[in-house]
Amino acid sequence: MGSMRIAAGLVLSLVSLNAAPVLARCEPAAEPDRSDIANARAAVDAGCDCAGAEDHATYVRCALDQIDAVLVNRQCRRRVKECVSRSSCGRPGSVTCCRERAGKTKCKMARSAAACEAKGGTPGSCSSCCDACPEPGSGPSCPATSTTSTSVTMPSTTLDTTTVTVTTTTVTSAPADFHCCFRTVTCGAFDTCEEMTSTECQMSGGLPGGPGGCDVPAPCAFATTTTPPSACCVGDQCIFSGFCECVVIHHGTFMLFQMCRPDLCATTTTTLPMTLVPDSAALF
Repeated sequence: MGSMRIAAGLVLSLVSLNAAPVLARCEPAAEPDRSDIANARAAVDAGCDCAGAEDHATYVRCALDQIDAVLVNRQCRRRVKECVSRSSCGRPGSVTCCRERAGKTKCKMARSAAACEAKGGTPGSCSSCCDACPEPGSGPSCPATSTTSTSVTMPSTTLDTTTVTVTTTTVTSAPADFHCCFRTVTCGAFDTCEEMTSTECQMSGGLPGGPGGCDVPAPCAFATTTTPPSACCVGDQCIFSGFCECVVIHHGTFMLFQMCRPDLCATTTTTLPMTLVPDSAALF
């Protein structure tokens, strides 16, 4: 009898394992994933303002909320997130940039049309790199096009021939000498790359990723802040966190290089450590 109960238990366990849900691999080019991705991107387009977003990070946070509410196959989340992260939404003046390398056309984000052309690229008309290349692009982030035919009948006249000399002046912008890494999520990783000068990077609140463009392997792999996690006083409570999490999320007082102890946060409302000046880049 005992052997039969054990055998029955094993059978039930095997049935439970076989019944466990298995997440399907994302196949963007095949149904039903193709429609699933299209529906998620349509929800982002309807619920988030690309041109009017306060900044790129705000747009991406809005997009992720829409994606999580609509997407059926969670394995496709990375694909849709890539489309919103590699876009000009919330980045005034920036453009998608189509550049040919080794016979293949790839899309990169450029801070302006002039910066794209200076790199030998073609500015795209679509807002997302998922749709932009090759030009003119095709997809939900591309402008709608329409064709209008107009017929004009001109009277027969004799025209004088005039030679007009046109002088064209080409202004070439200096290419970006750096790539810059930004956060797309508050206090998240600096994982979004844009090509710009080191001065523009610092003024925009990014972290310098190093010389060269964003087409190098893992361009933001070494973009990290130098402020170590330390004690954070939130009222009279002490938690151990990074500077950004402490100040931006918890609205606390960051105690650089200190560990939590029972009396650490008792006087933070009147006494602040004046020597604790964190790395300013950690705010972004």
